Amino acid sequence: MKRNVRLPVFVCCLLFLCAAFPISASAATPYPKGLSNADAICIYHIADQRMVFSQNENLPLPAGSLPKVMAGLLACEALGDRQNERITVSNAMISGSTGRCSGILKDGSEIAVGQLLYLALCGSYNDAYDVLAVVVSGGRESFVERMNERAAELGAGQTVFTDPSGVQDTSRTTAADMVRIALAASENALYMRITSTDRFEISGKVFYNPNALLSTKNSLPESERERYTYPERFSGMSAGETTKGGHCLATVAHEGESNFICVVLGGKASDEEGRPSTYSYLLTIRLMNWIEDNFSYRQLLDPETAVCSIPVQGTGLRDSVEVIAKESLYAFLPADATVSRSIRLAYNSLTAPVTEGMPVGYVALLYEGQVLGTVELYAAESVERSGVSNRLSWVKNLTSSRRVRATLICFAVCTALWIGIEIWLTLSRRHKWDKYFSQKLEAPEELARSERRRQKKGK
Repeated sequence: MKRNVRLPVFVCCLLFLCAAFPISASAATPYPKGLSNADAICIYHIADQRMVFSQNENLPLPAGSLPKVMAGLLACEALGDRQNERITVSNAMISGSTGRCSGILKDGSEIAVGQLLYLALCGSYNDAYDVLAVVVSGGRESFVERMNERAAELGAGQTVFTDPSGVQDTSRTTAADMVRIALAASENALYMRITSTDRFEISGKVFYNPNALLSTKNSLPESERERYTYPERFSGMSAGETTKGGHCLATVAHEGESNFICVVLGGKASDEEGRPSTYSYLLTIRLMNWIEDNFSYRQLLDPETAVCSIPVQGTGLRDSVEVIAKESLYAFLPADATVSRSIRLAYNSLTAPVTEGMPVGYVALLYEGQVLGTVELYAAESVERSGVSNRLSWVKNLTSSRRVRATLICFAVCTALWIGIEIWLTLSRRHKWDKYFSQKLEAPEELARSERRRQKKGK
């Protein structure tokens, strides 16, 4: 075969093999579309306490109409037990109110606190928020100051509110900060009940919730209303539009047994194809559909399955014992998510006997840098000590006793003193006898001299 024919033939064979053995259908989770039509997005799983989707979550942006979430939460906390109390509206309370106003709050009019809460939180009327600010804190300035204090308490460190309703369009926040605030609001039953109501009545006049996810009676054109209404899937919170903030939204979404905080900042007034659209609603619905199609609860740890093993010393029967998790761990994840484990053991090895259920460390599960959960690890079964090890352990335990150690030290010191005394006495006796015998050895020499002198005299 000629050289210039080999390459095409090889490519054809490769394509044939690829067709004969197709790639697995479990491809990566498709990424949602149309994200460029909003400045920041967060979808927060409440039970798992983590973001399942986010874009520009920490980018400071105009807060739009979302200061109403914080203002409404503070009003519910302060006035929850005063709903039957009636207040008289003064011109000072509403003189600065602009934008979306109710038309029934006038100088000298009376209204119950509960009705005022519905006008503000459900009807989203700016003049109702201004009156609430005075009722709760005595004035707009002090109420706004409290809004910022509470934001800091909730960890929303990049948030600065400048008015109760957002109508001034000068408040700033981040999507992550608004998740923290909305999460606190979602835990207030009164706030959620009022903001989830689609309509209410005051003095025979019917008012509707402008949140298109909850009600068809809103300020959107009729052509758009039916596109977004999902009251069985969404509940509570606030939605609105300002010049700088664009279309903003904070709401609670429900998917199966899971609840989510959804926040959109800077939504555009058209979709990705340029058609008129309130994109904060459209994108939230799309993201929840995407989550429904691609996410589910997965069991990441099973107490019946060993996580790892740890060496065991002091037994002749086995050299390790299995380590298992104390409890199951589930997480809401994409089907193709890769979860890693970080195992921390308190011991490099164990010494028998080992008791079943003995804590030995913990394991942390991580996904894309987020900790999904931490579970304690323990020994899966008991391990007995061998006979030889028992005896060695008895000796070790005996010698490790403080009393035994003190006794042995005392015995060693006394023995050393006795040996020292004996050596000293022996050396003293030896010195004495050596001196005596050295003197005895000199005596015969003296006698020999005397004898020699005597013999000389005799001659």
